[in-house]
Amino acid sequence: MKQTLPLARWLTAPRPDDTPIAWLDESTWTLGDLRHDVAQLICRLQQQPGERWALCFENSYLFIVALLATLHAGKTPVLPGHNRVIQLNEQRELFDGVLSDSDLNWQGSLLLVASSPQVATQSFTFAAIAPDAYIELFTSGSTGQPKRVIKPVHLLDREAELLAERLGARLAGCRVVGSVLPQHLYGLTFRVFLPMALGLPLHAAMLWYVEQFAALSHQHRYIFISSPAFLKRLDTQLSPPPVQVLLSAGGELPWQDV
Repeated sequence: MKQTLPLARWLTAPRPDDTPIAWLDESTWTLGDLRHDVAQLICRLQQQPGERWALCFENSYLFIVALLATLHAGKTPVLPGHNRVIQLNEQRELFDGVLSDSDLNWQGSLLLVASSPQVATQSFTFAAIAPDAYIELFTSGSTGQPKRVIKPVHLLDREAELLAERLGARLAGCRVVGSVLPQHLYGLTFRVFLPMALGLPLHAAMLWYVEQFAALSHQHRYIFISSPAFLKRLDTQLSPPPVQVLLSAGGELPWQDV
């Protein structure tokens, strides 16, 4: 099994700059792009007094840029689990500012995150991430008020390692796509930590519709991170892309249904 990379080494492990990290349509972001974009955002974050930053993104590559920049800058990433301004206002006391790929009509401290082209090959030095660094998440609130969850980075690293051991060689050479948000624990674990730990390219967009799933290139094999709701909507009349591994969240079955 390929050795997994902990988050603290996603940027610093000796790998070529042209290593693919994420793609969207015809665009591909490489490790060189990631190093450059994270370094740029770290500089901006270090000029801000706030310590806790809410991450609100549609683009998963830019989400990873923000996550790494926040941690390497010694700040705390907070994942509200949504991009809704009304709810963000209600949760305003939970964070000092917002990092996002859209302006959200947010009236507080906001840093817009985008990928900028490199003018030349550069080398970057990143401050070490604290060994006790953590990510703060919130449950969806579907069964009541959203609950705060503190997830140490080293535990997320360990979970990715265990998943890689369990799934083994089946993951090799695959691309990762998903119909779940990376701002929740399930999506964060499988759409971000697992592919980044194994060096697998990830899709920067979330699949909302079965037509998007069917439109994926058939030139690649995929790990599909799904939900029961999405699987129920699959159209058997549409030709699916080559899926090597399908993972879906699910709740415990009532005993009478077992």
